[in-house]
Amino acid sequence: MNASENAKTILRVLARIALFVAVLPLLYLIEPFLKIRLGLMYTQRIGHLAANSEKQLRGWALDGRDPKERVILAGVEPANRQLYAMLKRVMPAYESRILSWLFFAWRPILKRTRFFHPLPWNDREYREFNLAPPSLSFTSDEHERGRRALAEMGLTENDWCVCLHARDAAYLDAHRPQ
Repeated sequence: MNASENAKTILRVLARIALFVAVLPLLYLIEPFLKIRLGLMYTQRIGHLAANSEKQLRGWALDGRDPKERVILAGVEPANRQLYAMLKRVMPAYESRILSWLFFAWRPILKRTRFFHPLPWNDREYREFNLAPPSLSFTSDEHERGRRALAEMGLTENDWCVCLHARDAAYLDAHRPQ
């Protein structure tokens, strides 16, 4: 292990000690009044950013939310800025390198507590995607920007087009080689 890896390991251990000594006791203490839940958003891959977040939003639409519960979701370097901006309008998403690092460092411990809020995807999201309406919408300004972008491509609002999403290893090879 080099000095940089040692420093990262020490920081992770210190973060986990802070979780045990200060954060978890505080979360348990305020639990009767306010239920804090902490989670990580899958922000660096557009498919997970879109699907996992939309599944969560639709689940909340179907099941309701506990008025005492406050979810804090951290992410960093979103794969799609427009999508992330739209998500932040309707869910408690924060783009923060420090918060993301802390939640990631705490995750092995947090996920064993009731304070962890996962955004899972298990390929059985029939209920959410068939019974709840879509959660995101464009603002009037975003619609206008879209119309201008279409016009720049030589398309009108009445032209027919198809949006495709194709996936290969190029993105991960370039942005997440590890």
